[in-house]
Amino acid sequence: HYRHLSTTHNKALDIFSLYDEPKLYDHAFSFRAFKNEAKFVMNAFKKYSAPNSSISKCLELACGPARHSLHLHLLGVNNITCLDINKSMLSYASSIFP
Repeated sequence: HYRHLSTTHNKALDIFSLYDEPKLYDHAFSFRAFKNEAKFVMNAFKKYSAPNSSISKCLELACGPARHSLHLHLLGVNNITCLDINKSMLSYASSIFP
């Protein structure tokens, strides 16, 4: 249900960052309420879309470990594409949510 895509990597941008350590990054941001943020997205969609509409596709840009996508999937969104420039992060996200 998840498709992880990567753009071309620019070696000129290679500097150490927390983003280069996906497990550490995921732990560092584990305080966020991803479930509530996904519910907010669903409620905003329901409020501002046509009556009886549903989300059939979702694109998560700069997805990191794709935690929003996970919770949107649990709320019924089945066609999700996740994009991130960092290949390590995409690999990590893919290992958690194949």
